[in-house]
Amino acid sequence: MDINKVETFFPRLNKIITILRKENKLLTPIKNGGWTPVQIINHLVDSQTQAYYRTMWILSEDKTTLKPFNQDKWVELSKDFPLDAALHIINGLYTRWFHLLKNINPKDYQKKAIHPEIGEVVLGPLIEYYINHGESHLETLIK
Repeated sequence: MDINKVETFFPRLNKIITILRKENKLLTPIKNGGWTPVQIINHLVDSQTQAYYRTMWILSEDKTTLKPFNQDKWVELSKDFPLDAALHIINGLYTRWFHLLKNINPKDYQKKAIHPEIGEVVLGPLIEYYINHGESHLETLIK
């Protein structure tokens, strides 16, 4: 697991957004019928907030139950939210998440939670999933 990707995520994202802004492509779907960069950024706010809170819950509660969310409905609800507000949130969120991750006791990566849709989840692989999720969307924005 490379938590340095969490530390460097926002500067890399911000560089891409600057380019997309200059090219006037923030409201252009990435692919036919796909999400726009603004929708992707707002989705990242929602999903990566879940990552941060899920990490906190697993670390602070015994075998906590995680609440699922419908990402497509959340994207629809947030599709017109201001981009700059979302960028501020992502910057702060990733900063906090990195500081949390760098201080986790290695044995705590084995802590477990219950996800109603997929069953038992382990913290380490869950964090890895969310790091990769952010990276995947970052790569999508580059294309």
